[in-house]
Formats: sequence, C-alpha cells, structure tokens
Amino acid sequence: MELVGVPPLGAVPPFGVPPLGVPSLGAVPPSPPGTTSTTPLRMKRVIERHSASWSLCPRRRAAAAIALSLVVVLLGTGPLAARLVSLGLGVGSLGYSVFWLRAGFRAPSLGSTGAAKESLAWLAIPASGMVVASTAAVALLIVGAMMRRDESLR
Repeated sequence: MELVGVPPLGAVPPFGVPPLGVPSLGAVPPSPPGTTSTTPLRMKRVIERHSASWSLCPRRRAAAAIALSLVVVLLGTGPLAARLVSLGLGVGSLGYSVFWLRAGFRAPSLGSTGAAKESLAWLAIPASGMVVASTAAVALLIVGAMMRRDESLR
C-alpha cells in the first residue's frame, strides 16, 4: 500500500535540498502586510513548492539529543548535571521538531512558509535556545573531563 504524498523510505532528500522532480514554481509573492492570502492557487503553490510538509520536517534532532545524552553519561558527570542536560536536549529537540511540523501544516493556510515560521516563533526560540544551551553545556563538560584527565596524568 502506498501512501499518497509520502515519499518512500530513503527517498527524502536532506533538509534544504529540493526534492528531485518538483517543478520550480518561482517565488510566491508575499501578501500585503497584516493580511493573509488563502486563495486556492496560493495554497496549491505552497503545497507543491514544499512537497506538503516534508521539506519543513527536519529529521535527526532526536538522534543528536540521544547521542549527546549518552556522551554526558559516559563522561561520568553527576546525576543532576546529566539529568538537566538530557532534559534540556530532549525538551528542546522535541519542541523544535513540533515547531517544524506545525509550520509545515500551517504554511498552506497562511500562504507562505515564512509566515508560518514567524507565527510560531514563540515555540522555536525557546526550544532552539534549550538545545543550544544544552549542547554548550555538553561541550563544557567534555572540556572539564579532558582537563581532569590531563591533571591526573601529571
């Protein structure tokens, strides 16, 4: 059974790369400020241009969060630090993935992907901030572990 609009496994291009075979429709002209255009033609252009919501649904965030959480555990940090960093990575990556998913479904009704992303900035900014802060914390934990190891060798 083939799902309509869902590419087969392995056929999804990396994020930011347009899918093969999708015709270039050119730029969709923006709506006047303060208005949204939901004409059928505009909705169709947004859907065709971005292959439904697939181009706005980046993958790999959960895998990176899990990998960084494992790094923290393998470094032997305290349980509180490991839990806080893992919580920040998990909640942040989940929130950011939800942002992209909702933006993909909102784009046709708002008439552009830019408007969809702007309307959900309240979700994207804190979620991406949590991921960035937690990733920076992992980097600091790695540097601290390297410094402790270097001191133990002397």
